Amino acid sequence: MKTVRLLVGIAALISVFAGTAVVGVAPASGVRTYLTVIYGNSYPELGITYFTSEGADVVSVEVESGDNGRIIFRDPNAAAMSLIDDQPGTACTLDDAVTISCAKSVVDGNNPPSLRRVHNVSVVSWGGDDVIASAGFGMVMGSTYTPITVTLSGWEDADTLTATGGRSRLIGGTGDDRLVSGPGTPNFRDSLDGGEGNDTIDSVTGSPDLDGVYCRTGTDHVVKDTGDILYDTASCESVTTP
Repeated sequence: MKTVRLLVGIAALISVFAGTAVVGVAPASGVRTYLTVIYGNSYPELGITYFTSEGADVVSVEVESGDNGRIIFRDPNAAAMSLIDDQPGTACTLDDAVTISCAKSVVDGNNPPSLRRVHNVSVVSWGGDDVIASAGFGMVMGSTYTPITVTLSGWEDADTLTATGGRSRLIGGTGDDRLVSGPGTPNFRDSLDGGEGNDTIDSVTGSPDLDGVYCRTGTDHVVKDTGDILYDTASCESVTTP
């Protein structure tokens, strides 16, 4: 059975990336393990990261509009999900068997308590040919100008990363990836980074927002708007501007 676990707090994030055991999390069973971590950015900001499995996954994240809008992760391949909270006041819920949603802010357990707003949301995939998508134009709570930044990271294998709405960062990693950036928030530049492999990068949006493109290694094909910026032009073997 596939499981999803939710960890809250910066200590959990540090433990995960340091490769040490996280208290309260059982060892993974089977080849598919999901892990979601809420972590701190520059205090009191918050970020949310969703880790997928080692297999081929189809995952989406939606950042809804309005201060009461939710940040919704959907994973239709998950047979079961569970939540483990290590910080009081966490505003995340298991909505159904394949959906976790979180509020855009949480009051922490400090004395006195602090209101911590979500500024960054990420989906990180491991192995497998993953399809990851983001949508929504949700702003940081209390702001009418600053969008929540969504990062989609492909890491290994041939992944398809698609972002529509808001401010986004797409990172292909290794493998022959496809990165697509749709209309975003004006005055905030989206980033598309192909990484290693022979990648296809599409930053054509037809909207006022401009994108920044990194091709990196491999034989890469880019389709871009006129105003989009190629940061490593020599690494982009084919460039088309409609």
